[in-house]
Amino acid sequence: MKYFYLAAFCGVFLALIFEFVPGPAVSRRSPISPQFAETTEHLEVTAPTVPVHSDDMDHSQFSALETDAFEKIERAEHADPALNDPEGPPRTLFPVTAVLGRIAVALRENPALVPEGIAFYRRCATQDSDLFSVRAVCLRDLKYWENRSGAADDSDSLNVPPDVSRIVGLLPAARD
Repeated sequence: MKYFYLAAFCGVFLALIFEFVPGPAVSRRSPISPQFAETTEHLEVTAPTVPVHSDDMDHSQFSALETDAFEKIERAEHADPALNDPEGPPRTLFPVTAVLGRIAVALRENPALVPEGIAFYRRCATQDSDLFSVRAVCLRDLKYWENRSGAADDSDSLNVPPDVSRIVGLLPAARD
């Protein structure tokens, strides 16, 4: 029994040592690099121009949300790469992902907006942009909403680069 306590003590001791003393291959860096911390002041954060809760969103407000999405996509495409932390997610895409999330919520909460949402996703997936990850999310959501609404599924015949289609296969499925 005394060996059990000795082994348990040694295990806890070693775990504590390795928790606080990084080995040669472990880096204890801040999650935000100094270069990124200096450049975040240039990121523009704006308040939503349309309702956050979309159950009362009408077609004109959804159209404004679409316009906002394409403006943010354009801004992200031409953003300074120095704004992105090389060891983290691309921070310049955060505003884009936020507005894409609001569009998805709007479609879930207001089924009358689904035809406009499908048109948005089709336009987003086929736009001439180098942001293939954004285009892939739009293509995935286009397929999801076409299947869910019973609309004609012509997303496979869209003119998208093969890399966009490949990325769609790597994305998790859209969910309710």
